Amino acid sequence: MKSEAVPEPPPAKKGDGKVEYRPGKRVIGLSYNKDKGRVTVSYVDVTTGEKDSVSAAMVIAADGVHSSVRKIMQIPTRNDYAGYIGWRGVVPERLLSPQTIEYFSNRLNFTLLKGTYFISYFIPTETGHVEPGQRLLNWVWYFVVRDGSPAMAAIFTDINGQIHPNTVPQGLVNAKLWADQVARYQSQMIAPLAEVIAKSSCPFVTKVGDAQARQASFFDDRLVLVGDAFTAFRSHMGMASEQAARHCWQMDRVWRGQMTQKQRDHEATMYAEKFVLMNRLIGFGGLGHVIAVVKVLWGLLMLWFRQKF
Repeated sequence: MKSEAVPEPPPAKKGDGKVEYRPGKRVIGLSYNKDKGRVTVSYVDVTTGEKDSVSAAMVIAADGVHSSVRKIMQIPTRNDYAGYIGWRGVVPERLLSPQTIEYFSNRLNFTLLKGTYFISYFIPTETGHVEPGQRLLNWVWYFVVRDGSPAMAAIFTDINGQIHPNTVPQGLVNAKLWADQVARYQSQMIAPLAEVIAKSSCPFVTKVGDAQARQASFFDDRLVLVGDAFTAFRSHMGMASEQAARHCWQMDRVWRGQMTQKQRDHEATMYAEKFVLMNRLIGFGGLGHVIAVVKVLWGLLMLWFRQKF
């Protein structure tokens, strides 16, 4: 597809087939005709309310961490609040000093404070630009907040008094609450990080957690969960895109006859379990939660034994 970053995309290759994008649609139902081997997806247009459906021999459900498909299918899923939240924001690179740009370039930066920590790295713009000078510096500030506490209620109540279950979007975060948060830790921040936080005009905040479905394939392997719809990792290692790419590669191997769907699902599950634990290890380690780190290491050891024996 054409974009500002790629105005002339590569042409289609012979045998690529037809691709049709239908934006603004939400899945509301799924059914399976076993005799015909067809999965029917019912959906609604979120702007007009118009309902329709489409059927196919195979459906790949890649509808993200809050997957409608996963909910409709009532797939057993483990959803765990991590015990901490993530303050988040981005700063246009052009607003930063040369010294700060150099400090954050070509690295995933960890900044450990007392009982809390930051990760920060450059990302493309919304239009896909990755050229130096046009990028965005993305940061996440992990901070412990007990679920159900008064602090949690205050943080997730926006400027209009609305309580958000998972994320307070940009522009709706309580400005005084954010200013108090920064003031409390500013003296611990190194100069480049302090500059980034000071120039973050529109932060947002989200609860950190992971979600893992207990099953990947349904309807005689004609409906398959992939990406965040199958497993959503905590945001410590940046593994979401890699997992999605891995699922694409795995499904291609299935279609080429190089592995069965059962083998693919097992491999995807083992990969997911490993990186759920690895992300937890980094998160708890950065926050200094020693006991939690030991428990995760034990979980990794048990997973290794399962894979080997």
